[in-house]
Amino acid sequence: MKQKIYLFALILCTIAGAAQAQGIKGKFKKIFGKDKTEETTVTIQLPAPYLSNDGEIILLDTLTLDYESEEEAFTHTLAYVLGLSEKGTYNIQQLDPATHTFQANVLTELTNANDKSYYYGRTLTCALNGKKLTIHTHNLSLITSNLFGDVKSTAFADLNLEKEKSIQQLQEFARIHQAVLAGWQQFVPETPLQPVTHWDTILEHEVAEGMNETECILSIGYPKYVRQSGNRTRWMIANNVAIIFEQGKVVNVVR
Repeated sequence: MKQKIYLFALILCTIAGAAQAQGIKGKFKKIFGKDKTEETTVTIQLPAPYLSNDGEIILLDTLTLDYESEEEAFTHTLAYVLGLSEKGTYNIQQLDPATHTFQANVLTELTNANDKSYYYGRTLTCALNGKKLTIHTHNLSLITSNLFGDVKSTAFADLNLEKEKSIQQLQEFARIHQAVLAGWQQFVPETPLQPVTHWDTILEHEVAEGMNETECILSIGYPKYVRQSGNRTRWMIANNVAIIFEQGKVVNVVR
């Protein structure tokens, strides 16, 4: 009998304790406006002009180019994107002159107020169709380095967008990107380039006698140094290789 009374009393205490806990929880919710045990989801709005694509932050643009022919516009587009890389380097991949498409990796270096360098990295996937150039900018990343030379790459999608600094960095790159697009449209009609016929050599990233300066740029990128002497032009490129031009044509490659 005593055991039954003890068991009954234990059940009553358990029920009372649960009710008290629920009451405290209700008061907590009433005071603070929500139950702290409930999970909340915070949705961060991406700043314009960024888009979200399968968890990746991207940019998508279409430019209308002013040109005499589509071939001319494609040549200028390649030359402009090559100019976005450091001189003496080549940043074009998956080049297809037949379909007027290519990819390029681009870095933009900046220095913040604390004198620590950082870069914005991205991949440009470009396709020219008629007068319309579609530019898909993806693999966006913030690349930081400190005084000790340690380098860290953070995808834009992995930035903490609840932090004001991250939003400012996205806005900063958006301004850089818009300036690049404006320069792109200006470069195509205003920059004189020579005709391109050595596509097979360009696709091999080689330089051959008879190629003009534009073809060499499309093949290996812009030179590190240029020296002019009379009718001769000397380009210094990577690995201390020199390209000699006479009257705008390659006459010798010194390795």
